[in-house]
Amino acid sequence: MSRKENTPDVADLIADDFEKFEHFAVTYWRQIFYACAAIILLVALGAIGISVKNSMDNKALNTLAGAKTIEELEKALQKYPDNKTSSVSRLRLATMQIENKQYEKAGEIYRQLLIMNIPDEIRSRAQLNLAYILELQGKIEDAAASFEKIGENSLFSDAIRSEAKYSAARLFLAAKQDKKAKELLAAAKAVKPQSQASAFWIQQSQILFDQLACSSPAAPEAAAAITAPAAGK
Repeated sequence: MSRKENTPDVADLIADDFEKFEHFAVTYWRQIFYACAAIILLVALGAIGISVKNSMDNKALNTLAGAKTIEELEKALQKYPDNKTSSVSRLRLATMQIENKQYEKAGEIYRQLLIMNIPDEIRSRAQLNLAYILELQGKIEDAAASFEKIGENSLFSDAIRSEAKYSAARLFLAAKQDKKAKELLAAAKAVKPQSQASAFWIQQSQILFDQLACSSPAAPEAAAAITAPAAGK
């Protein structure tokens, strides 16, 4: 049998790799979303804890932190609505509601947070999560537009903008708008990372951009150059 017959077809390898990555993006983006929300919660809670360490109402803090269910947390927030950690608790409540598919309630919490005097980390996460809710509700075009708008807003951190651009590109790709997706991914991957969070989303954008480039019929030579070394092992 000839060497050619033993060598995997490059086009098939590219298609298989792209299918695997697309499956990953579609299947696990919710887990990525929840992980980012958890990180924001921890960072915000730590920042707030340092600033109010000597003056915090311990009873209110323990009640809010100890609430384990949606009902318990709602009651705790009703009792201590103005506690300095209430914004973090509201963000946690919204995440719990999203997990239970209570999208409207979660969206209302995020909108309330946006008009409150809260840390920038929580404000930007609330804005981004509103876009995720649109996607979860099946409003894909609105979600993509919202993500794109956030990605272009220089007032947000580079991590939030990078995540927003990647999410917008993912939705445009699902809608078969490959050109739009590539433009957003190119913009996202060109940013110099300023944090581990932004580095993660820039890396994801680079991976997806490369997958799109490899799958393009207009770039067979580039696809072969990228795939051939791996195929030869």
